[in-house]
Amino acid sequence: MEKSEFRSLEYSDFCFFLTSVDKKLTLEHYQIQKQSDILPFYYEDPLITKNYEGVFDKDKEILKVIFTGSLNYAPNIEAAMFLIKNAEKIQNVLDTKLQIIIAGRNPNQVLIENVKNGGLISIIPNPSKEEMDTILFESNLFVSPVFNGSGIKTKIVEALAHGLPIILSEHSFIGYEFLSDYIDKVIFKFEDGNLPDFISKLELWKNKYRETSKKIVFDEVRDIYKKYFSFENVEQKLFSILEIYHKKGKK
Repeated sequence: MEKSEFRSLEYSDFCFFLTSVDKKLTLEHYQIQKQSDILPFYYEDPLITKNYEGVFDKDKEILKVIFTGSLNYAPNIEAAMFLIKNAEKIQNVLDTKLQIIIAGRNPNQVLIENVKNGGLISIIPNPSKEEMDTILFESNLFVSPVFNGSGIKTKIVEALAHGLPIILSEHSFIGYEFLSDYIDKVIFKFEDGNLPDFISKLELWKNKYRETSKKIVFDEVRDIYKKYFSFENVEQKLFSILEIYHKKGKK
């Protein structure tokens, strides 16, 4: 596998990587110099086919905090259990009527057994795309307490596309370093596994946004999605990269 990977790099003219970390580690590991860039990725705009303006006036008295992911995947199970075990602490910080939603594919039996019906936590198993869109649009805050696992966490883009501010772990932020200017604005990052730091970010979010109109927050977050993850942005960046490489190839 390693030999094949090296040959792929050796014979390539240009390399794309998903994250700057992947790029750095790969090129250093194989001690090879290649023209390369970070591949921008596109998340389909959920507002293309549906209008969810009505959700801004729905359930104003209930604060909805959501985590999504494949719920039979060990890092996501760990993240969900982090929320389940600390649900009362989260409610005490936010000091309001609260619903913590855990939505995703094939919930592990451990999660189901640890959630009491009618409590702070609701597990929504196997929602359709349309159902997930509705759940996300009706929520107020996306949380990602994922501390392990490989790859970039695409659920972060999904949250931005649905206009949700985000509290995430350092691990969840891997691949999104280019969004660092938004830290403590619409994205709040906490140290992996550090509950007091997670709580402090909840307080920071609460002080910044709890009394702000959901529509204002929605538009502010959606601007980030449109700037970095919309079809137009990805198309423009890809053409820009290809144009630069094409010009270099002519020299």
